[in-house]
Amino acid sequence: MRAKLLVTFALIAAVFLPSTPSTAQDAASAKAFLTTIFHLYDNHGNGVSNHYLHSSLVALIQADVKATGSDIPGVLDGDLLCGCQEWDGLWVHNMILKMETPKRALAVISFSVYSPTDRPKDDLRTIKITLIPERGHWRIYDIWDISVPGSEQWVAKNLRGRLQEEIDSYTHQPKPQTLK
Repeated sequence: MRAKLLVTFALIAAVFLPSTPSTAQDAASAKAFLTTIFHLYDNHGNGVSNHYLHSSLVALIQADVKATGSDIPGVLDGDLLCGCQEWDGLWVHNMILKMETPKRALAVISFSVYSPTDRPKDDLRTIKITLIPERGHWRIYDIWDISVPGSEQWVAKNLRGRLQEEIDSYTHQPKPQTLK
């Protein structure tokens, strides 16, 4: 009788409790995540918070802040995503998303920081974002600013790499020379 009751309860729970995916693994969910992020900038919004970043990227940012003794990472001259300090919003012109694996998406996004009525000609920015899931939700793993024409050199200067370089520059002291 007890076993029958447990089986019945399990079947009812399986039918009525919402299921949650174990990992974010499709292009539609990755694109929805990115769309949500860009909406954080609407009407002078707050922009991206650590909630949307992978925990390993948050740890790097915190290590950089600790190493430099600053409130913000020195490699950021503005917002994490747009590289700006002020914005009206972010207007997405193009978003190309590619699923590299079920657990890794790569997006190239072109956007403007100024509204179409006030937009200077050189406002178009392009970034590349790597997304990976963490606890069942997409998170930003890395960002490249590829806005500058011929900016292939930026591929080596992703956000993670720039943060690590800065941490290293503050934490590695020159080795003392030994006398002979």
